[in-house]
Formats: sequence, C-alpha cells, structure tokens
Amino acid sequence: MSPDLKSVLPIDFEQIIKSDGQSKDCSERNAAKRLIPSLASQYPKRQLLIVEDALAANGPHIQLLNEHGMDCVIGAKVKGNAKLFEAFAIADTPNSEIK
Repeated sequence: MSPDLKSVLPIDFEQIIKSDGQSKDCSERNAAKRLIPSLASQYPKRQLLIVEDALAANGPHIQLLNEHGMDCVIGAKVKGNAKLFEAFAIADTPNSEIK
C-alpha cells in the first residue's frame, strides 16, 4: 500500500466455503486459521502486519498470529470484549498484576 496509489492488491485470500459434509459455510475464524499459516509459508522473509476487526480479538487467534511472527492491529469495542478492556485497565494501573 502507498498513500500515493489508489489501488491495493491482496497478497492472498482464503475462501469461506462449505467443507466436506457441512451444511453451512465455514466461519471467518476457520478461514483465518488456514490463511495465517499459508501467508507465513509463502512470505517467510516478510514482516507482515495483519489488520482485523473485533472478531479477531480472541486469545487463540492472537496466539496463532504470534506463533507465525505476525504483528497485528485489531479493532475492538468494549461490548463483547469486556475482559480484554479490563485487563488493559489493570495493566495501565501502577503496581498492578493481570490475573
């Protein structure tokens, strides 16, 4: 991406499709579980910054990003992520411990 260019091209994508024997499409989370390792193997020398919405604000997903050495920016709202915001509030308090 560049502020001087109007076009942005994806480097990869993962379809959200029906898997064998399933009656509904797989979820964004399952697609991300496939996409992250794929990106890491295709671009092993690149430092990737993953930008996602609040759906990605969960421990297992963030752990997967960390395991593949990817940085991330995840937008999250207090509603639906109260524990996350509570942990940050505690961490921001002097002499505090996150539980």
